[in-house]
Amino acid sequence: MEILTKMNRTIVLITIFFASLMCSAQDVEDPQRGVKIYSLVTTINNGKPKHYGSLEELNKIDFTNISSVSIDNRGRKGKMDMVLLDKLINNSPNLISLTLHNVIFDRLPKIEINNNLRQLYLGRNDLEIIPDDIENLKALELFSCSGNKINSLPNKFVNLKSLNTLLLGGNNFTTFPSQMFALKKLTTLGFNEKVDNIPEEIAKLSELKKISLLATNISTLPSKFSKLKNLQVAELAQTKLTDFPSSLLKIQTLKYLSLCGNPINKVTFAQSLKGLSAKDLVIYSSLEEAERLELNKTYPNVDFASEIMQWDIERIVVK
Repeated sequence: MEILTKMNRTIVLITIFFASLMCSAQDVEDPQRGVKIYSLVTTINNGKPKHYGSLEELNKIDFTNISSVSIDNRGRKGKMDMVLLDKLINNSPNLISLTLHNVIFDRLPKIEINNNLRQLYLGRNDLEIIPDDIENLKALELFSCSGNKINSLPNKFVNLKSLNTLLLGGNNFTTFPSQMFALKKLTTLGFNEKVDNIPEEIAKLSELKKISLLATNISTLPSKFSKLKNLQVAELAQTKLTDFPSSLLKIQTLKYLSLCGNPINKVTFAQSLKGLSAKDLVIYSSLEEAERLELNKTYPNVDFASEIMQWDIERIVVK
């Protein structure tokens, strides 16, 4: 069974690499803006990333030879070089993965046809609009734009036929964008926005294996949520759910459910688990130890965890 999706593997590699960089690389600081740039560039001829300390240095590289680029600003906010961004998106024929974090831009350059870029991370950049021509990223499998100012998806977003991972948390959405329901290959969805309900159309994402809906105002799941027959991980923390959602009872593939930070009804929660089909399910909640032990007596095949780490989730789903 899959737990380390392409998204997870990439995130782990980026995290490890940035952590090692913090220990070994010296800060490169722009005296006017206090911008501290950590850039990692991998070429098609060398699997070991090279560090660049400024956007000016990056402008001098051979863009035809790069396979992955990660740019992280760890200082005060500074503007992204839009000429550089255009080169990365439109003049880097072998670029597979592009990460831009906190380098600040409110728009993307005009996007030309690109048949190679598979992963695009755009975190905390003040991005306000995703343009229609994002459809020209024909090979895109992962799109993350968490922590921006986006409130809608363009109509042509539905043409990203290869997309399997979509992360939209921390933006300005007030409802689920209808365009996402046309993404039939989607296996991972992160939509951590303050919405009031989940539309029944969620059932159209029948390939979903992982869904994260944190910090929303939802108090119930739609009945058609039960159609997500491949679902393994459901992160529903910090919502208004009080019991085990009835629409999850018949999903046999479910391995992990997070209800931490929810106003769990300690009186009715045990009753809400009746009819559970999932085997060896782990439920992470804020229940006290005595309450969890009591639940274990009634449901011995369920692990009522008091704390959990990301690698624990991976282990749970792998077994």
